[in-house]
Amino acid sequence: MEFGRGDLAELLESLAGRIRAGEMTLGTGDSSLTMALPGTFRTTLEIADSQKRRGIKRELELELEWYVDENGDPLDTDAPDSGFAVS
Repeated sequence: MEFGRGDLAELLESLAGRIRAGEMTLGTGDSSLTMALPGTFRTTLEIADSQKRRGIKRELELELEWYVDENGDPLDTDAPDSGFAVS
């Protein structure tokens, strides 16, 4: 899916709001999944360039990880503060 800069910013702001609220629903209807979110996440931020026919493709990947119990409820763990910054 492609987004304009403003639409992508709105999507990320919505995601940030859901993280602050502690709950997120992905999808719609019968295929939706509602998740309770933990207080801490393990995060990875990666940037990769790869040569393509059209030019260099740059990819930014933000990965969020956390543990859940058998019911899907988050298991909070102590984690150090973030090791990266976005400015």
